[in-house]
Amino acid sequence: MGKVLVTGANGFIGSHLVEALIKHGYQVRALIRKHSNLQWISNLPIEFFYGSISNFDSIKQALDDVEYVMHVAGATKGRNFQDYMIANVEGTKNLIQLCLQHRPNLKKFIHFSTLAVTGGSDRIFDEQIKCQPISYYGITKK
Repeated sequence: MGKVLVTGANGFIGSHLVEALIKHGYQVRALIRKHSNLQWISNLPIEFFYGSISNFDSIKQALDDVEYVMHVAGATKGRNFQDYMIANVEGTKNLIQLCLQHRPNLKKFIHFSTLAVTGGSDRIFDEQIKCQPISYYGITKK
């Protein structure tokens, strides 16, 4: 089916995504930090690349020969607004920039976000909703 880079593969959403991709025949490469908890993915047949979306060199290596990028990584906790900005905004910009430079023939880039960008509610949302995040996490994921 193809090779997929998944950022945030060790997280709750990312680990379920990895399982589904494997089930559907994709080769999965995970970009994870060195001290990540791998409890949900350690026994899966995936290729690990250690690095961070805030580090250009580690992203570049992880992008080699992938056809798809599924960007799930993000900071859900931080000490201050800057912590969220570095991970959720600057890291995402780094990843997109390197995809454009080094993987111009990438078949698909999918960015996973969060309900937190809407400000939270129990109603149904679509692309027309005006987002009004109320947390640093929601603001930076928006």
